[in-house]
Amino acid sequence: MITWDDHVKFTRAMKNKFGRVKRKLRWHRLSVAKYYCVTFPTNPENKLDIYNMGELFFKRYEDSEDELHIVGLAESRDAAIHLAADIVAEVYDRTDGFDIRRYFKEFAE
Repeated sequence: MITWDDHVKFTRAMKNKFGRVKRKLRWHRLSVAKYYCVTFPTNPENKLDIYNMGELFFKRYEDSEDELHIVGLAESRDAAIHLAADIVAEVYDRTDGFDIRRYFKEFAE
């Protein structure tokens, strides 16, 4: 199952495209395949995962009982890497730790 956080972080280029990207992903439009998302990790040893949005069309993500929770949206892989680094830095600055899930549940604005 794919879910979106209430406090999704964006790159500047994606801020105005969020609603369209979210709808197009739900409707399986290939035009979102050029974007990247940052999610909570599927492996507990990671801090965040980065996916090409086109990969989310695969049945395994829709039908999986594991939740794929999107916390960031970027226009390119490089931008997604920088966004993930910014998220980790923000979490550390505000909490002196790296518990990203807890931060998004309790502290994100």
